[in-house]
Amino acid sequence: MNLKLPVIGNVASMQIYQLVRFGVIFLISILLTKSSLSTDVIGRYEFFLFAAGMVSYFWLSGMINSFLSLARLYPQSEKNPLYFNMFLVMLAFGLLAGLLLFMAYGKVSSRLGVESNASFYLLIGYVILSGPTSLIEHFYLVRNESSRILVYTWISLPVQLLLVGAPILAGFGIESAFVGLVGSMIFRLGWMLFFLVRHSRFSIDKSFIIRLLSTGWPLIIVALLGGATQYIDGSIITAYFDEKSFAVFRYGARELPFVVLMANAFSNSMVPAFSNREEIQIPLQSIREKTTRLMHILFPITFLLLISSNWLYPRIFNPEFSEAAGIFNIYLLLISAKLVFAQTILYGIRKNVFVMNVSIILTILHVVAALILVQVIGIEGVAFTSVIINIIEKIVFAHYLSRKEHISLRQYLEPRWWIFYNSLLIILFILVYNFN
Repeated sequence: MNLKLPVIGNVASMQIYQLVRFGVIFLISILLTKSSLSTDVIGRYEFFLFAAGMVSYFWLSGMINSFLSLARLYPQSEKNPLYFNMFLVMLAFGLLAGLLLFMAYGKVSSRLGVESNASFYLLIGYVILSGPTSLIEHFYLVRNESSRILVYTWISLPVQLLLVGAPILAGFGIESAFVGLVGSMIFRLGWMLFFLVRHSRFSIDKSFIIRLLSTGWPLIIVALLGGATQYIDGSIITAYFDEKSFAVFRYGARELPFVVLMANAFSNSMVPAFSNREEIQIPLQSIREKTTRLMHILFPITFLLLISSNWLYPRIFNPEFSEAAGIFNIYLLLISAKLVFAQTILYGIRKNVFVMNVSIILTILHVVAALILVQVIGIEGVAFTSVIINIIEKIVFAHYLSRKEHISLRQYLEPRWWIFYNSLLIILFILVYNFN
């Protein structure tokens, strides 16, 4: 069956996928807070996702970026063995992550708060399947099949909403939501297997796997250290506060979804464009133009949410989550760093070891600063730490590109608009922070 869809680019397709994905997660969050479940039980659901992410986010991010930077260096064919090999690598990582969780049985199962082992083993199944199934949209990206990304978006994500949300509405309890999460992964696995049968050759390419891993291991370390912000923050909150505070923090520490999702989708879609160093000016110009357009869209949305979040939070969720608005406002400041795509360029030109070294240093600084600020100003101190470290990271990356690669900031960012919007952001934040 051929679906007639409007022709849009890879960047827009990936952004739509990420926005719809967030919308599904957000709707599930609302369903949880509007259900009869207590805040403590909602905290168990958040911990399920938190634990799954903690053992998998770093290799997911690292290997996907490694694959995107390499895929177009290889000849493209209808039966491309690279897809099957990438699937095997991600499945292997998923099994290792599941084993890591199994070894931490006592601590993890007690936080899920159930008497049976069912939730714990559902968590392991979810982690194992989430790796290989996260490749589908990226395989379509490499094949330049933006319409297929849209088809996958509008089928797989509503299935997730149905499988997770329906049991909550029916009052079956939080464990049924875990079953729904695993069910959505099984559905995606079926989609992946169909893709592999149709577009890949089932043969092992050892040279590609070795190159993939050698390119990807620094990126895994980068994601583990430099991209560990939310997990470091969550662990500190868990150590200093109770489950209720953890749930409040998680509901606040979401950043501005449009910024995170559209920026990450844009970044991933641009990485393959830097494979050819001789034509690097073309993707640089594209990043500059599209970043400016993103600023015109995302900064005004940020301003609106900054002004209204204290009013919206208790109404969208419930009054117990009012404190989360203050955390959310701090994370809105991350837009300043998110819309500087220096790291995208470094991934594309495969300066992965440098990015890794910077991430090691900044992660150490992050832990030290968060532990200090959480004792000085409480939960908000952890949020401010994330903002500060992200800004420092982008300054270091931009300096490296300028000095070592002769790529100036002006080649991929319009500084006048960036300064203008950030000046307004700081003024608004100070007003809201002091008068709410």
